[in-house]
Amino acid sequence: MSVTVLEGRIRGQVRRPIEHPIPKFDEELGAYVLPDGGAVLVERDGTMTPTELPEPDGGVDLDAGVPQVEDMSSQELLEALPI
Repeated sequence: MSVTVLEGRIRGQVRRPIEHPIPKFDEELGAYVLPDGGAVLVERDGTMTPTELPEPDGGVDLDAGVPQVEDMSSQELLEALPI
């Protein structure tokens, strides 16, 4: 994408151009990802801070609190379920 910067009134807090490219936000990973695979947090002024990639599904364990039933008898399953 090409951007043309013209002279005139500067809006916002940044008084100078951002001199480095801002990585694209990856919707699938939920983060700004660098070409080397690392993730960064991007501030409004263009400052980038290294961070960990977010865990899939927002870090929620989809099996948390769900009894694993493949090896349970019917009686064990009834006892495991909150009733």
